[in-house]
Amino acid sequence: MKLNGYATLALVGVAAIVAVTTLSPRANSGFAFYQEHSEFLRFIAKHNRYYKTPQEFEMRASLYRAAVALIEAENAKLENTFRLAVNKFADWTPEEKKAMLGYKRSEGGLLRDGTLKILPTDNLTASVDWRSSGAVGPVQN
Repeated sequence: MKLNGYATLALVGVAAIVAVTTLSPRANSGFAFYQEHSEFLRFIAKHNRYYKTPQEFEMRASLYRAAVALIEAENAKLENTFRLAVNKFADWTPEEKKAMLGYKRSEGGLLRDGTLKILPTDNLTASVDWRSSGAVGPVQN
């Protein structure tokens, strides 16, 4: 099996985490650690994550577990017409997610000179299918 550079690096990182935690006095064994965190360790390898301290690792693992619990609860609802899945944001805090959005509300929709531009509304269609106009792309993260 041939691995690319990132996959090899991720695999080495996971092995290092297991080795370090095996030496930790609070861990019974590296295998016990792996059993508890196996899904999260796969997430780390897939998304090339690196955490600087064991405390950050535990915090991110907790966020990941909470995200997975939310996803599983939503997917269990039979009335939903959608399915959720884990993505690269599963270990982010709410503040990190919010900062990524980047939307900055303008002051009341005014132009730079303080005036409000009124657009004509007398020649509007009853509805617009944005999909057929090419304005909407496929679902992404």
